[in-house]
Amino acid sequence: MMPFMKLSRPVSVMVSRHSDGELIARVVKHFGISSSRGSTTRGGVGALKELIKLSREGFCPAFTPDGPRGPRYVVQPGVIQAAKATGLPICPITYSARKKKL
Repeated sequence: MMPFMKLSRPVSVMVSRHSDGELIARVVKHFGISSSRGSTTRGGVGALKELIKLSREGFCPAFTPDGPRGPRYVVQPGVIQAAKATGLPICPITYSARKKKL
């Protein structure tokens, strides 16, 4: 549901280079969201540099903050580095849904 958020600027999200990330990148592309491919374990530095460059061009960088190997609920250093490099605030956003009882 996050792609339905109405933001004032285009978004680029960091997505893993794993096959799951490929699926995510293809799906978000249909919503007009670009992706920078990389993660904590593979290609993260390049993806982070790309996100920083895009943020200077007006894009809003987005991350899934807890890395694939955890620990859960712990933000990875790339989020902090991006905030430092761009001067943009870190804005945690979440979404959840439950099955509707009939």
